[in-house]
Amino acid sequence: MKVLGIDTSNMPLGIALVDGDVVKGEFITNVKKDHSSRAMPAIELLLRRCDVAPKDLDLIVVAKGPGSYTGVRIGVTIAKTLAWSLGIPIAGVSSLEVLAANGRYFPGVIVPLFDARRGQIYTGLYRYEGGALRCLEEDRIVAADEWARRLSEREEDVLFIGADAPLYRDLFRSHLGERVHVAPPSLALPRPSELVMLGKQKERENAHVFVPNYLRLAEAEAKWLAKQKGERERMGINVQFRPMTIHDIDEVVQVERASFTSPWSRESFYNELMYNRYAKYIVMVYNGRIIGYGGMWLVIDEAHVTNVAVLPQFRGQKLGEALMRRLMDMARQHGAATMTLEVRVSNHVAQSLYRKLGFRNGGIRKRYYPDNFEDALVMWVKLR
Repeated sequence: MKVLGIDTSNMPLGIALVDGDVVKGEFITNVKKDHSSRAMPAIELLLRRCDVAPKDLDLIVVAKGPGSYTGVRIGVTIAKTLAWSLGIPIAGVSSLEVLAANGRYFPGVIVPLFDARRGQIYTGLYRYEGGALRCLEEDRIVAADEWARRLSEREEDVLFIGADAPLYRDLFRSHLGERVHVAPPSLALPRPSELVMLGKQKERENAHVFVPNYLRLAEAEAKWLAKQKGERERMGINVQFRPMTIHDIDEVVQVERASFTSPWSRESFYNELMYNRYAKYIVMVYNGRIIGYGGMWLVIDEAHVTNVAVLPQFRGQKLGEALMRRLMDMARQHGAATMTLEVRVSNHVAQSLYRKLGFRNGGIRKRYYPDNFEDALVMWVKLR
């Protein structure tokens, strides 16, 4: 079995090719340069040097986060695109687990970490047992001093691994004393060959449903969501979002009929939820009632918005904007690079909203709407 490993989740770029139990080649750099322009050339070079064609690959393994929001997204998008185009599965491995694998011969617990800024770290707790790496506490983002206090309660030696570990050496020693061990620089970078070995033991996934693990939203998105939540609370409209289920269809159909002259049928929604593997739908809930919904199709790195609707009595309160932003967030988390949609050429209010969100005109679909054969304006936006 030939397996390609890809790790762009942090500053190091790692690519590995493994054939069975043999590491055929490995590429690692630790320089502050753009992964988006360097990852694919590195993959092509490694395969060529190892005399392996892309069609010979059987599995793609990718570091799925946590880490740099952009870095994780780049690696996952490349992995999903390759897996889809080659018709092979994908497997994801925690970026922290890959780093923890460098502590194979340490007798105590292993703490991989990446700096998350403002005194916070991405981290987890691992240990080797019987030659296998075991996760003791799941990956998280946590204040470094809080994590140090929790580790001090374990009363055992701790190995801290990662290029950012020295930043917190003094803090950890103030809590754990001589039980602190910091891995040397030679072990501070994640090894893509370890990524592959771990990934071979993970569950295979379809490229279309694979999602990264960011642990938190990008800072700008988190600030926007907090701001919008505050605005809606001041207006007395505090809504929640959740995935749509078949039990929501009756309420969603009511929103649909109140919003469109050619509404989708109940059967259409049922088929989307049950049989369309590319479909993602969410509902917006206020006081236990569904007052809006949105949906899209995700194909490789493109999201296409199918429907967005809010009950008429709840319009004019930026809820449609909140719904669209949530769909855009979801699309990014699934690795989408662009989003497209159609809107009636006469619907200038909706067009203004989409332009506010960064959408641009992309063309006209003639006689697109069946009720009056009105043209549709195609709009699109880059998500990354």
